[in-house]
Amino acid sequence: MLGTGEKPAWHFTPDVTAGFTPQQSYLQQHSQQELNAQAKALLTAAGYGPAKPLHLTLLYNTSESHQKIAIAVASMWKKNLGVDVTLQNQEWKTYIDSRNSGNFDVIRASWVGDYNEPSTFLSLLTASHSGNISRFSNAEYDAVLSKASNETSVAARNADYNKAEQIIADQAPIAPIYQYTNGRLIKPWVKGYPITNPEDVAYSRELWIEKH
Repeated sequence: MLGTGEKPAWHFTPDVTAGFTPQQSYLQQHSQQELNAQAKALLTAAGYGPAKPLHLTLLYNTSESHQKIAIAVASMWKKNLGVDVTLQNQEWKTYIDSRNSGNFDVIRASWVGDYNEPSTFLSLLTASHSGNISRFSNAEYDAVLSKASNETSVAARNADYNKAEQIIADQAPIAPIYQYTNGRLIKPWVKGYPITNPEDVAYSRELWIEKH
């Protein structure tokens, strides 16, 4: 849709993040038809249906790409689930005010890592984090991330991070859509550029020019 090579986000932590080997997610293990049927069943159990459709407002900040995605999401939810979605576009300052006050039903958001490790993403959903836009609060999730921070084994820490991802998938405080990609033109003799780096930062001290 966006046309610049974005990868589907089957989990919150980007694939390229150091110290993270993702397990196959529930979404990857089931067809779209199966997922749609489950979503319909959950809506029915919550008291919604053709006679009483769920009405939501999807808030996004001004951007052509954000608008494209919002329109697509609203269309898919209407077609497959019968959900009525009103799209609401706000300029950045107003959007931030709405986001910080929790004045939204569903909101578009994104994150670029502050450092190259899964906790830069997963910590956002801990109950006390100032960046927890969804107001998600889950004691088990917080405990798993606390445990991960004290692990000395890479494998054990990765297992904790995958457990955290599983809790996110089960509780659905967020719905990851895609992972960012950025195109770079790099001369073949420029070495050390971090091709896979969720920070999207290149430090000059790590770059060098190969004799050519």
